Amino acid sequence: MVQPFFWLPVPVLLVVLLTSPWQPAPLASHESFGLMAANAFLGYTLFNAIAAAVIAKTFLEQRRPGLLMMGCGAIIWNCSGLVGTVSGLGLFRETVDINSLITMHNCCLWGSSFCHLAGAGLSPKWQLSEGNGRAALATTYLLAGAVAGLIVVLAYSGGLPVFFIAGKGGTMVRQFVLGSAVAMLALAALILLWLNRSASSALRWYPPALMLLAIGVTGVLVQKVNGGWVGWLGRGTQSLGGFYLVIGALVSHMVPLPEGVPFWRALTEMRQKWAISAAIAAVLVCMGAAARLLLLPYLGGNFP
Repeated sequence: MVQPFFWLPVPVLLVVLLTSPWQPAPLASHESFGLMAANAFLGYTLFNAIAAAVIAKTFLEQRRPGLLMMGCGAIIWNCSGLVGTVSGLGLFRETVDINSLITMHNCCLWGSSFCHLAGAGLSPKWQLSEGNGRAALATTYLLAGAVAGLIVVLAYSGGLPVFFIAGKGGTMVRQFVLGSAVAMLALAALILLWLNRSASSALRWYPPALMLLAIGVTGVLVQKVNGGWVGWLGRGTQSLGGFYLVIGALVSHMVPLPEGVPFWRALTEMRQKWAISAAIAAVLVCMGAAARLLLLPYLGGNFP
């Protein structure tokens, strides 16, 4: 089980964040684009690059698909940090639109959170066959990098909704994206902590890392002014979460998991187990669609 001191920063930072509305000068801005670029490079780029590299090495030895998905999460967050570093330096010359930077970071953060949740949801007992490790690693990491690259292109070309309006703050789209990212990170931490206790010795640093990331994202979500101390608390907490992620990757590499269950056999067993539930769900969806079509003349053409 995770030792208590690993979790110490989590409740402390959470209490500070929850009491932020009653702290002095919560709306004062202390923005520093140079410091923002340094934090993005260290906390988002470097830490996640190291974590992704260590996870890749561990995956080649242990072939756990859950670890592979967490590595994809680190890759996407790493790309966000790399672009954020360059953009942060570009803001000195007012060459970067702040909305594009925020949109890129928030969407990459959401994609990373989804990958971490997917990795936590895959049982640590599942294991790929020996011949598929390198191909799976190359394919998934390239896909993660491609997703991050697509997000960057769409964000800076105006292909995504507006996330931030100068003088007004974040939009509802941004609040939803960040809120759902917080929920996914917290849920991933809970899954690793309670549902995968058999692998707790190897994965014990991942739950606090994900919780720190969730708290950091919450700080960015609730900040009232860009560059305020609440926002900086969120950025710093995300960097601390990245540091925890590096330690988690190193620990999982040094503490190998026992021999696992073949991945495809596990999926087959799961498919047989949930076949009836899936059939019932499909029937209900079809019944709902049929009812909608039957009642459409009475509901009017504007009914969704």
